[in-house]
Amino acid sequence: MLRRKPKADPVTPELHEAVLVRDLRFAGGCVARFLDPTHKCADRWGQSHRADDEYVLTLDHVQESYGRMGKRAPSDKAHLVTLCYHAHLLGWATRNRPLLREYLTRANDAGCGHVEPMHGCPGPCNRADPFQLVETA
Repeated sequence: MLRRKPKADPVTPELHEAVLVRDLRFAGGCVARFLDPTHKCADRWGQSHRADDEYVLTLDHVQESYGRMGKRAPSDKAHLVTLCYHAHLLGWATRNRPLLREYLTRANDAGCGHVEPMHGCPGPCNRADPFQLVETA
């Protein structure tokens, strides 16, 4: 019988809920759809769904920087983003790690006291403009 050791750093149900709530408020659900307006959210069978359909969204671990190949990022709000299955497991997330890092920096920034997202606020409630997240050379 093959036994797997439990992960040393699991994503708890409370953490899963906290990340999902943060990304629903800040990005409207799937962060890929928020950062890339051309992205179409889809489940594992390729069926389209809304970006805020919380029952089919997944969480992805995002490393802070490069150089930890093969090591999973810690399971905390600073390293987890909400993505649809298509973005998470079919390459979008891997190709857009710098954008996801920038998103996490902005989404986890502490400061304001607004309840609803407010464009232009320097705090975490601000729905960041996805075009400002793209680095210009």
